[in-house]
Amino acid sequence: MHAGYWVHVVLHERPTFEAVISWIDFQTVGLLFGMMIMVGIFSNTGFFEYSAVKAYKFSRGNMWYLTVILCTFTGCVSAFLDNVTTILLIAPVTMRLCRVLEVAPEPLLIAEVMFSNIGGTATPIGDPPNIIIVNDPRVMAHPDINFGTFTLHAAPGVILAAIVVFCYLYILQRVRQLSLSLSLAC
Repeated sequence: MHAGYWVHVVLHERPTFEAVISWIDFQTVGLLFGMMIMVGIFSNTGFFEYSAVKAYKFSRGNMWYLTVILCTFTGCVSAFLDNVTTILLIAPVTMRLCRVLEVAPEPLLIAEVMFSNIGGTATPIGDPPNIIIVNDPRVMAHPDINFGTFTLHAAPGVILAAIVVFCYLYILQRVRQLSLSLSLAC
């Protein structure tokens, strides 16, 4: 629907119930509903807790390595599950892990949220706007646009964003460590 239609609706008349129902993209709603079911199953299996423990073991206690591992894991999972749902599952695990390590969870949670958004952008099913774009009839009618081509075209931007955010997080962590060292020295 174009913007003129919306202005007309706001200024003149209410849409009918049938018109409102016709605006719902049931394919998108169905895909998101299916993802929520998958996440409900995943949350009961302990998969995310197991992954967090493995990430800690791989990092060998190094917070930078742990950040890289958890952010990469979050981005990869968000590429195939809805990014908001991924954060709803990863955040409690991260907070428990940070409590055990006696570190503040906020910087790690913010980093995971950034990588959830980056990872969700990589595929047609990782982010609700991507789902809407791919389900547009004009896009669906184009035979050359599929999961692989979408991901391939999004990959350069996703990789560039991931590199920039990792550099930013590294600089922030170094500044935080330096300020902590200076405060302890005083």
